[in-house]
Amino acid sequence: MSKEAEALKLQGNEHFKQKKFNNALKSYSKAIEFEVTPVILANRSQAYLKMQSYEKALSDATEALNLDPKYGKALYRRAWAAEKLKLYGWAKEDVNRLLDIDPMNRDVVQMWERIGNQVNEPQLQIKTFTKSEAVQSKTTLKEVQIKLFNGKDVNLDKINLNMAAINVDENKETESVKIDADDHDKDCELLPEPPQTPSDFYSVFVDMKHDCKTFAKYFLTIDLFKYEAIFGGVLDFETLILLCRGLREAALVGDYVLERLMALTKVSRFDLCILMAADDIRTDLENHLSSYPASSADVVQQVKRAFLCC
Repeated sequence: MSKEAEALKLQGNEHFKQKKFNNALKSYSKAIEFEVTPVILANRSQAYLKMQSYEKALSDATEALNLDPKYGKALYRRAWAAEKLKLYGWAKEDVNRLLDIDPMNRDVVQMWERIGNQVNEPQLQIKTFTKSEAVQSKTTLKEVQIKLFNGKDVNLDKINLNMAAINVDENKETESVKIDADDHDKDCELLPEPPQTPSDFYSVFVDMKHDCKTFAKYFLTIDLFKYEAIFGGVLDFETLILLCRGLREAALVGDYVLERLMALTKVSRFDLCILMAADDIRTDLENHLSSYPASSADVVQQVKRAFLCC
């Protein structure tokens, strides 16, 4: 393991011991940028588990096992994530492998007692997300059967994929994926589901830090009445910088954008964060606000005063 990756892994471990799971996640993600190892992936999987981001925990544990198929910690964490997602067949396979390795492990035995008689749900709600580039698969994607709820032909380039419902059937070789299609005129992005908790938001933010345009579009899907609950404890200057840059680069202009920017200024941490971010966001925000018509001048001026401290 490289020195940089090792140092960041140890930093993440310290954050984890202090139950600072967001900070641990950030350190592990930075470590992966230097080197992808099963240990770091399994550690990040554990952080995702603590933050209840079970899909991402499952993904990281699987990537770790691709690198080291006998890595017990990755097996246990994948089984844990699979159990939480009600993928009991998958969880049982991993638990059986763990019992072969250590049949007296109390945690593994207790997990088997919980899931031994469970069966897969006929339909699961799985959150979608984009893997970080470091662990994206290099193999060609497989074709899957698509069935649309409304039975109509829909332009798949315009599907708003917020949630995929996956039918799990162990007797079938392929999975049937149902996609709720919103057939509207606007171009739609494959965006994660809007966050319900600070950890939901932070998990997505970490993955989107290098894609400001997608982050800005994702941010605009968040219920503005939940801003304090979601951002009150996690808002930082990096979020503001990424948002303003994304709004400018994606040319996202409208009253709904101004409304959300003003709502963000009411979040308890905003004043502190803007003190550190004002200089960095000035050019992006001024360019963005210059795109608004004269009819929006009053609100534009309010946003400018709040964000640029002027």
